[in-house]
Amino acid sequence: MRETFVEVGIIIKAVRSGDYDARLCIFNGKGLQWRTIKGVYRPKAKFAASCGLFTVAEFTISGQSITGINVLVAPYNLARDINRYYLACSFADALLHLDFVEQAPQALITAVNAYTALATTNESCYPIFLDFYRKVLEILG
Repeated sequence: MRETFVEVGIIIKAVRSGDYDARLCIFNGKGLQWRTIKGVYRPKAKFAASCGLFTVAEFTISGQSITGINVLVAPYNLARDINRYYLACSFADALLHLDFVEQAPQALITAVNAYTALATTNESCYPIFLDFYRKVLEILG
């Protein structure tokens, strides 16, 4: 029997795999990890709404597959404002391309705070942007 565990992460990238499955790139406390979620593109799929980009969630993992998702921050407000969506994409790009090895837990906290602020506040998004990159530069040294 496979070990099941729960980890907090952010969906950075989603790629369709087959007719109904998806591969999700999740940034968590260990860095970037690819996980499979079965049947997410089926009609009336259980986790279809939970697998959007920039979703902050607790993922239940069994082997390499996601078997459960508990959404902590839903990024629905990001789609309403092109500036916020662009900044969220910029954060995801930084998480994908910068090399966080030992600093992954600190980078995860910074990213979760930035995505939460982007999705929940109505204030200007540019201070959030500047704060995120300032903290990332501090983390990387």
